[in-house]
Amino acid sequence: MTIELPIKLKQRMAKGKFVIVGRAGMDLYPKPANKQTSEAGTFISDLGGSAANIAVSISKLGGRSQIITVVSDDEIGDFVWKKLEEHKVDTSLLTKSQNNNARTSLAIAEIREEPKVVIYRNNAADLLIDKQNIDNLNLENYAGIVITGTALSDEPSRSTINLLIEKSKNAKCPVIFDVDYRANAWTSISLASAELRGVAKIADMCVGNREEFEIMFEQTDLRKVSANFNPNQLVLFKKGADGCDIILDGETESYTVFKVKAKKPYGAGDAFLGTILHSLSNGLSLESAIKRGNASAAIVVSKEGCASAMPNLNQLIEFIETH
Repeated sequence: MTIELPIKLKQRMAKGKFVIVGRAGMDLYPKPANKQTSEAGTFISDLGGSAANIAVSISKLGGRSQIITVVSDDEIGDFVWKKLEEHKVDTSLLTKSQNNNARTSLAIAEIREEPKVVIYRNNAADLLIDKQNIDNLNLENYAGIVITGTALSDEPSRSTINLLIEKSKNAKCPVIFDVDYRANAWTSISLASAELRGVAKIADMCVGNREEFEIMFEQTDLRKVSANFNPNQLVLFKKGADGCDIILDGETESYTVFKVKAKKPYGAGDAFLGTILHSLSNGLSLESAIKRGNASAAIVVSKEGCASAMPNLNQLIEFIETH
């Protein structure tokens, strides 16, 4: 029996537009590829950050996405803003920080088999999301709100997210939670566990990997993980090269991935979720949406960059037809 999308999610998906909350930053990739950062001759730049990548994924496929975040009032912040607009992401709720010490996230990510990633997040601007960023948000008009877990790692963003979730519940707007655990964003694992678990247990859809479910629930066994969720909560359990499992009302289904030669591991999860949401909003079944999500993830890991590597709809369909 194929698991079907819960009725609440199915009804709201038709509205088509998603708002994504969290991190948007600049990524730098050492060149030539397959070299350590210390051996780089040059660097290429790209838009990055989980929230930005998910928003771009939806937009490049022809969907409608909006981002809620804060960037620094400097050239790096301008770069992020410009790239989001180039990818046709709605930036009407994007703001620049008035704090001169705030900085837009900067990541140096190697393109090689076992890459190292260095992320600079001192005084991270995206953690300055506050009540003013959400005051004028009418959630009646959205298919869903996507919360990325890094946004819960500090104040005032954490409290704002909790207000936003309450606002979403009142508007019957689905909450999609991308756990997005980044160890260096949190002051302790225990704090991360408590905050991430709290949102996971009330989200309409929760998306995470083995490490993230272990941090939240101290277990990775599917049956034990599923016991932490209510019957109508849809859970997507990402397993990297081993595919993903769907959990709903105690039932599970497994999906395999498309085999490709990966240039790097990151960006896959963002492409996976963004593509699933776009697919569901266009009336595809959950099974078809997962298949497209897996294809999109495969495309992204086989290319350099993150936001720029997200496929458009024609590229996605062609990939599926040829693999």
